[in-house]
Amino acid sequence: MELSEIASEIHQTAVDHGWWEGVETAEEIHQDIGIKLLLAHSEISEAVEDWRGMESLETLNLILFRENEQGTGFTKPVGFPTEIADTIIRLLDLAQFIGIDIERVILDKMEYNKTRSYRHEGKSA
Repeated sequence: MELSEIASEIHQTAVDHGWWEGVETAEEIHQDIGIKLLLAHSEISEAVEDWRGMESLETLNLILFRENEQGTGFTKPVGFPTEIADTIIRLLDLAQFIGIDIERVILDKMEYNKTRSYRHEGKSA
């Protein structure tokens, strides 16, 4: 599956579950973009919380499962890898909603990054 197809499926699931309900006017769209970015940031914060106290990459890489809160019988993946995935899911949903061809943008940015100097002229991180 191509990244653009994944983004489309992610966004459709978000729409089907009501996460874009009531977002129709330009003002609502503008405001909701900020909210969606903050939600992606919150997923990164959750990843940091899962990372804290981890002793090795092996334990950090574990995907754990717990019973879904709704009692549907499905288990919910949790842990650091899941929070990274949640961050990407939220960003792909937003990109799809706005109409960004995120696959093309990523490929273009990857090509540009190949031309940059080592550590971008001395950046430490």
